Amino acid sequence: MFKQLKIEELEHRADIEPRYLRDDQISALRNNFEGHIPLEQRKSYEEIEHVVSEKFIGMFSSFITEEQKKYMRGSRIIMVDHKEMDTFVKGIEEYTKDQDHSRAALDGMIYRGYGLASDEAQSEREKILPYNKEDEKGDRGVQTWHGRIPIVPIFSTFETTYPDKTLLMNEATFAAGDYPMSRYLEPFVITNRWGAMALHEKIHGVQDYDIPLPILEIAAHAYEQEVFQKNGWEVRKMPAFNEAIRIWKTLQEKMGDDLYRYIFGNLPLARKKEIDVELQNIFTSEYIQEIFPQVIWKTEKIETFPS
Repeated sequence: MFKQLKIEELEHRADIEPRYLRDDQISALRNNFEGHIPLEQRKSYEEIEHVVSEKFIGMFSSFITEEQKKYMRGSRIIMVDHKEMDTFVKGIEEYTKDQDHSRAALDGMIYRGYGLASDEAQSEREKILPYNKEDEKGDRGVQTWHGRIPIVPIFSTFETTYPDKTLLMNEATFAAGDYPMSRYLEPFVITNRWGAMALHEKIHGVQDYDIPLPILEIAAHAYEQEVFQKNGWEVRKMPAFNEAIRIWKTLQEKMGDDLYRYIFGNLPLARKKEIDVELQNIFTSEYIQEIFPQVIWKTEKIETFPS
């Protein structure tokens, strides 16, 4: 069902080629899950997806392949009602249950996902931007391991609110502009918040899945923030992620362009292995828990650590 992406020049890709869905497969999923979304509303979300994706390509084009650029430019995101997120993700996970991710292990553990651990974490999330309190899982996007499908919910709070790409801006610009709160606050919030989630999940779609998930998450948050801040758009993170981003920026300054190419799977194998060792000496399982105290990781123990 899934098409393999060929990148002949990257020897380590032989075992971990990303499986991108074809356009007709994306259309089939949309027919099943997006029927409730008015066409004009969906188009307004797609406009946001295209704007943030093009800005990402403009900033990272030196570090990604043409196939990865094609993925970023496409309308890849499946918009799912927050109440349908569990059903959708469980269906897709049927294709992934037998996949071997042992090469992405960290301290002998495979990280397959995460959730928030406490009411305090939820409270911090609420302070950042309003969300649907009834269903936390509908509050954030998902990137599937198989098919590279970014799934971003339509929030019930904003079911009748259309995002507007002209409202991609930061809070200071919004406050200084001629935007009456009663009319523009919700569109401003959903435009920037949904745009950030959309970009985050698409970044996962061009990452190298032969890297432990916590490292991929930190990089995705850092590069999402980099794009939004450079373009003067509103992006906010919980304190734990801000600390992780700070650490990542320090590593980025030290390693330079190789770290970008490493995350996107575009380094020769020998150099990739060098960075694997360096990062895994820093981001041990204990350190991951230390910098993410409010996060519960979904892990799976492997019997032997891959060579």
